Amino acid sequence: VRDDYIGQNGNQPFNEGLRLLGGDFPALASTMIGPLRLHHLWDLLDLIMHENVPGDVIECGVWRGGTTIFVRGFMKVHGYNRTVFVADLFPGTSHPFWDLAGGGSDPAATTAKTSLPDVQQAFADHGLLDDRVAFVPGAFVESLPNATESGQIGRLSVLRVDCDFYFGAMDVLFHLYGRLSLGGLVIFDDFTIRGFRKAVLEFRAAHQITEPIRGLRADTGQVFDHYWRKETEVDLDWRYYTRMSRRRAKEGRDKWHSPRQAQPWH
Repeated sequence: VRDDYIGQNGNQPFNEGLRLLGGDFPALASTMIGPLRLHHLWDLLDLIMHENVPGDVIECGVWRGGTTIFVRGFMKVHGYNRTVFVADLFPGTSHPFWDLAGGGSDPAATTAKTSLPDVQQAFADHGLLDDRVAFVPGAFVESLPNATESGQIGRLSVLRVDCDFYFGAMDVLFHLYGRLSLGGLVIFDDFTIRGFRKAVLEFRAAHQITEPIRGLRADTGQVFDHYWRKETEVDLDWRYYTRMSRRRAKEGRDKWHSPRQAQPWH
């Protein structure tokens, strides 16, 4: 889609260089990550499927749903019987849950929130709204433990995290990393955002995760879509998560201070 992009001062003309790298905020397109990064995601999915790493695929933070639509299309074209989980707050126009701890913000994002029906319709428009797509709406601190405890989310082969902020990243990693199969991929869209990166690095340090972090290096020298392959199981430090959640509550998010330990996956 060669549409305008949303800038701080309103719509700006289409810029092919920005769009290629996913460096803009499209007015119409269903994903921000751009063609180069979509090709990279295709290659990673292809690797996981060819090596038959068990488990479904989830993206946490989906915006208009374009990346998960792409993943479902990949699965359908190749005949892979994997569920694509689509997890997001789906705030529509506004929501009281906003993140803290050095997350940062995107002025354009505040004017372009999407609802669950919007994303469902986008899947339907592509002919991909079927029983292999499952939606997980709500704040991750609540929706993810609900989905794992109920058995909705089981084993995962790919965990893609695109939630921008410190606490959101911690919620995703604590509740889903234990579900990721050995050999599976955890992919980060926002590793260059300070608060998000801080959460990822703290999680790795707290659990002595040493798998190398790789990424897609563009011709510009920029690195996108940082990821690692899970090589060893970890015992999640729930005391660390509880301390982090208490800090979240102290900073004014008491409504969301009800952390639950994820059930172990066997």
